[in-house]
Amino acid sequence: MLRWTVPLLVALLLAGDATAQQGRYEGSRPHSVARIRDRDGVAVTRIEAKVRRVGSQLEVRVVLDAHLRRGTSRAAALHVLSCTGTTDYPDCPNRSPRRIALAPQSRTTAATVRVAVPPPKTDAIVVALTRPPRYKHGSDPTTYAYLQIQGEGWRGRGAGRSYGAVVEPLDGFDVHELHFDGIGLGPKEARAAVMWSVSSEEPARVRWDCTVGPCGDSFRLKGDGRQNGEGPLDRTEFTTEGSPTLGMVGMAGNRRLFSVRVPTPVR
Repeated sequence: MLRWTVPLLVALLLAGDATAQQGRYEGSRPHSVARIRDRDGVAVTRIEAKVRRVGSQLEVRVVLDAHLRRGTSRAAALHVLSCTGTTDYPDCPNRSPRRIALAPQSRTTAATVRVAVPPPKTDAIVVALTRPPRYKHGSDPTTYAYLQIQGEGWRGRGAGRSYGAVVEPLDGFDVHELHFDGIGLGPKEARAAVMWSVSSEEPARVRWDCTVGPCGDSFRLKGDGRQNGEGPLDRTEFTTEGSPTLGMVGMAGNRRLFSVRVPTPVR
């Protein structure tokens, strides 16, 4: 019986009204990202956040499920940060993180944090679980889980929705790493790509379901250990008109392995 871990990255870039938004993003593409990864024996099975604007601040409600694959106890740091810089490479200045105690048994952490509304040229906030004490960036090896929410996550129809990734405990499967990446191509289009690393005890076929357009082909697990791969979303283009979220579900037969939902960025 294998436990689940999912590193999951979701980078999204989409486009809104190009004329109205041109000055807002200064030619950059907005991102929405989610990532859960296997690091240091830490298994994160849920990182989700709901965001709403309250005056000059954003209220971020976070739910996190995590446990240790090995060891008896360990400290981690939960960060909720407002970012500056550009939409392509946001800089998210450190503030006091919340200390999380990790144990072999899965624990749920819920937190509500208020941060400043980021400047329009960045338009992003970050939720991250890291090795203490400081947050560096989403791809740093000390980052266990990462969620970057672009401004459509707290405006319009996207406001107050739950964004992030959830891994379902499924016997015989272990998802070590999963990245979902979308790139804005135009006012109402995005390109998506996926990288993954999965182990299975038995042969199985995994298929993807997407909330916006077809996901592409399924992939087959051999059932003899860990497999790494890309796709099936590499260079798949989506029409995103009218969709406040971009989401994906991984299915093994009729069983859900994981799900991810991020705000559809508008440029």
